[in-house]
Amino acid sequence: MLTLRSFSLAMGVCVLLVGSASATLTGTFLDRLEATDVRVGVYNIGGFIDDDSGFTVSGSGSNRITTFIPQNARIMQAVDADVWAFQEIDNLSSSQIADALNRAVPLGNGDAWVAHRNAGQVIASKFPILDVVTDVPGDPREPAVATIDLPDELTDDDLHVLNLHLKARSGSSNEARRLASVDSLIDYLADTRDPDSPDALPAGTPTVVLGDYNTASGVAPVINLAFGRYTDSDRYGPDAPPDWDGTGLEIVDARHNVTGNVSYTFRSGSFTSRLDWIAHTDSVMDLAQAFVLNTVDMSAADLAATGLERNDVLFDASANRWDHLPLIADYRFAAAVVLVAGDFDGSGSVEQGDLNLVLNNWGLDTADETPDGWVNTADLSGVIDQAELNLVLNNWGNANATPDFSGFDVPEPAAASGLLLGVFVVTVRRRHPN
Repeated sequence: MLTLRSFSLAMGVCVLLVGSASATLTGTFLDRLEATDVRVGVYNIGGFIDDDSGFTVSGSGSNRITTFIPQNARIMQAVDADVWAFQEIDNLSSSQIADALNRAVPLGNGDAWVAHRNAGQVIASKFPILDVVTDVPGDPREPAVATIDLPDELTDDDLHVLNLHLKARSGSSNEARRLASVDSLIDYLADTRDPDSPDALPAGTPTVVLGDYNTASGVAPVINLAFGRYTDSDRYGPDAPPDWDGTGLEIVDARHNVTGNVSYTFRSGSFTSRLDWIAHTDSVMDLAQAFVLNTVDMSAADLAATGLERNDVLFDASANRWDHLPLIADYRFAAAVVLVAGDFDGSGSVEQGDLNLVLNNWGLDTADETPDGWVNTADLSGVIDQAELNLVLNNWGNANATPDFSGFDVPEPAAASGLLLGVFVVTVRRRHPN
């Protein structure tokens, strides 16, 4: 069952348009529910004939240009995802994928798409990629793994993304290979929660595990990964639920065009299957909405409003040949903490704790170290002195209390007199502003 936790976005802050600069509301299911929702997309775009047929490459060397074929360009523009996870990119580099996105969905303001490719998996992002992992031990399928720097205006969180492409086709041997890959991924996710591991993430980092799971023999790979259930417990030990609160991941339930009756993401003739999946750490992030894009079933009005065409999701419209469909999820994150000037301990107001920090660390050069308990470093001027004291006193937030200077031993008389003079000056200025 889908759940929506109550992370509220910061109020009184300028609205951040997460989508591209040219994004406009269409009045269709493709619109984000909130402008600040971060949109993530999964698309096995390469084609099952492994020829990167979703793209066109012209020229060579410095004149080489990579573009999406027209139908995929329209999909990129209409979906307007912030992060894409592509599979079966066999011959194109990460820079070529970024180039194609910059041509299809230019960001404006001097911004540009970035991408990370590992084997045939690509993570592409409108936001900076902070770090990548190129080797998940024990997994021969080589997922693409990256940590994305989400906009500071939106959240203090980063987004950790694992883009998978598990072994294809049914049969016990192929299923065994899928489950072995899942075991290695569960183990990697356990390492990200272990502060002593070189793969450790900051506690509570939102994480999305998505891609082409190729669940041709049932959903065991999805369930095992979401709940941290090892197949080879002799090798890996007890189960390791991958969410930060010790529970399983939320598996995204996505229907065609939001309200459709079906959820398949792959079709070949009359055969349909849910091969592509998204799961996430729902203890630290919200799912706003999700859908599988199927242009064939869109109304004429929705097609016109979004710039899509009826057969855009078909692999080969002339042969009525299908393949994978784009799977989309919109997310919300804990709102960025906006600290007021002088709130050095991050308590939410300027009061005695902030004054104590200033007085206890008077004269400390913060270029060398940040004092224990000092959370808000944006207002530090270098040496902790009159500037920090002024910020505390000018922004004192408790009308029923008076700053208490008792119990502080200032070693130098000159420093003590200067500090008290500073208090007097600040008080006078507050009473008689210019």
